[in-house]
Amino acid sequence: MFVNGMHYHMLDFLSGEVKQADVPLVLLHGFAGAATDFLFLAEAGFEVNRRCIAIDALGHGLSDVPEDPSRYRMECVVKDIDELIAKLNLQRIDLAGYSMGGRMALAYTLAPGSRVSRLVLESASPGLKSAAERVVREQNDAELAQSIEQAGIEYFVAKWEKLDLFSSQCHVSLERLARQRETRLSQSTKGLARSLLGAGTGNQPNYWDFLYKIDVPSLLLSGIFDQKFTTIAREMSMLLANAQYECLSGVGHNIHLENPALYSERVFGFLERTT
Repeated sequence: MFVNGMHYHMLDFLSGEVKQADVPLVLLHGFAGAATDFLFLAEAGFEVNRRCIAIDALGHGLSDVPEDPSRYRMECVVKDIDELIAKLNLQRIDLAGYSMGGRMALAYTLAPGSRVSRLVLESASPGLKSAAERVVREQNDAELAQSIEQAGIEYFVAKWEKLDLFSSQCHVSLERLARQRETRLSQSTKGLARSLLGAGTGNQPNYWDFLYKIDVPSLLLSGIFDQKFTTIAREMSMLLANAQYECLSGVGHNIHLENPALYSERVFGFLERTT
């Protein structure tokens, strides 16, 4: 679908038994991921009983790879998401985002005229609180972007998979890990690099001071093995007006990969309770 001069690829599928009154669940993936990361929701046992619309972020999957890093910035992401929803003729949506996708989901929910009915944030952050932190992170993001383009996708994926952030994935089935690696290896080095430069945490606005404005029912999920994002989620839950927070056992940063049944159970339960 073309919006604001860009082609976005998305997957539109049904998960379980869908009631006509239910609003669709829009899903936003993490860095180096793709819309296909959420196709497990269409498999038996994982259904959330919703129409699901998973979107490839710019620079990822089959979506466009604009040259200018500023095209990836959060203000552009917000406009693109809103235009996508409008073109799909959706009045309201439920919105779920993981990691980078969670930051994008948060940005859109805060935007004037947001169509979000309920929000699910998985291992997400409202950004860095100080300008000094953002400067350091922006430099780190720029260095990583350069290494991705210079060293190539295979080198990046091998290095990325060894991050402590993903150490809890050692118990994930070889099939699921192979699928994740295949998605990462299929990415464009230019797309990942530009995404880091434009939508990386260093360039993300600080949303901490605006969390009180979000009054839609919100579910914050983190994994017990992910200390950093568990601390962030706990603090966020105290600032959001209508939030539920769960720290899930046996998982780390990528909950939906490490335990898809647990993820779908929590998301489905939340959507049902707050209908």
